[in-house]
Amino acid sequence: MKTVGIVCEYNPFHQGHRWQIAEAKHLSGANTVICAMSGNFTQRGEAAVLEKGIRTRAALEGGAELVAEIPVIYAMSGAQSFARAGIRILLSAGVDAVSCGSECCDPEKLKRVAGLLREEPAAYKVALTAGLEQGLGFAAARQSAVSKALGPDAEVLRNPNDILAVEYLIALQEYGADIPLYLVPRTAAHDTAAESAKEIRKALTEGQFPETLESPDIVREALRDGYGMPDPDFFTTLLYANAERTLSGTVPEDGEGLLNRVLKSMAAYHPFAELLQANVTKRYPAARVRRLLMNLALGITEEERKACEWSKGPAYLRILGAGSDEVLAAVGRRSSLPLVVRSSDLEGLSEAAVRTFEAEARTTDLYLLSLPGHKLFSHGYEYTRKIEKREIRKINVN
Repeated sequence: MKTVGIVCEYNPFHQGHRWQIAEAKHLSGANTVICAMSGNFTQRGEAAVLEKGIRTRAALEGGAELVAEIPVIYAMSGAQSFARAGIRILLSAGVDAVSCGSECCDPEKLKRVAGLLREEPAAYKVALTAGLEQGLGFAAARQSAVSKALGPDAEVLRNPNDILAVEYLIALQEYGADIPLYLVPRTAAHDTAAESAKEIRKALTEGQFPETLESPDIVREALRDGYGMPDPDFFTTLLYANAERTLSGTVPEDGEGLLNRVLKSMAAYHPFAELLQANVTKRYPAARVRRLLMNLALGITEEERKACEWSKGPAYLRILGAGSDEVLAAVGRRSSLPLVVRSSDLEGLSEAAVRTFEAEARTTDLYLLSLPGHKLFSHGYEYTRKIEKREIRKINVN
């Protein structure tokens, strides 16, 4: 079994994702795709359009053979920590290669940028500090510093997929993994309204169902039956309910006075979207503000992340779905992390692993409560969740 890994969110899964999976197999010569996927909350700091079980089944129907979960405390973090967690999960599953989308599709350019960011030479650090002191956000200051060292190569840091590709390369180097990264072209041709997850989310937010949606039946059925688009007002309520907790702790994505700015703005702005717009500046990009707001709403603190030993990376390999028992067994033999298929697999694992799962269980309950009519809700759902299989077609509401 030759495997290629993909770090993904599939929010929601569509035809472009199916094409990427096929291309990853083609480029790598692999016969098995293993996905490390965000759970119910994504790297942009948003509640996923569809519950992770439904998205897992869509991925399996779309060509993946196994889907493992990026725990929420990693899924909802900056590009660097998100990428490191995804790569750690894939490496623990024993993948032979990794594949990702790329706007530039220039591996040498991406490697040069990754090498600079990993080495952080003195001149780069001076330029980065200067940019931050000028009031630039971290991402803009970093790009400016890389531009001074590598010239036009720094342009890759303007592209979302290239940014993640750079972080994947850095993570592979840090973990000492000598495996290739295969780049799948990401261009406007692959981002039509019918194929772009962003366009699908936008249409759903505006109360429209994209009739031309090219996705597996499970996605189309779930969206039509009202299993998608969690209620944003629910998270606004959680945000205000948990605001006082920040006085005795710290929230992920804070820094440079962002949390104080958010707390002050809460006196004048109420809806989640208004709070977001009120706090987005050159220094504080939208994704970072959104992650801070959602971490605050969910009660995720730096103290909780430390208890999960967040800096070490995921403590277990959580299996959300598998196309066959043979693939699951093969990954179980290869895995360098403890496999968690059911909650009873946590017995005997580290305190950090248990705390990580507890954070997942708590935030899943909150996510399910945000669904229209509380569809799928069952308190402690994570503790009774069953692994998804490709042949299961109907939505499991039990």
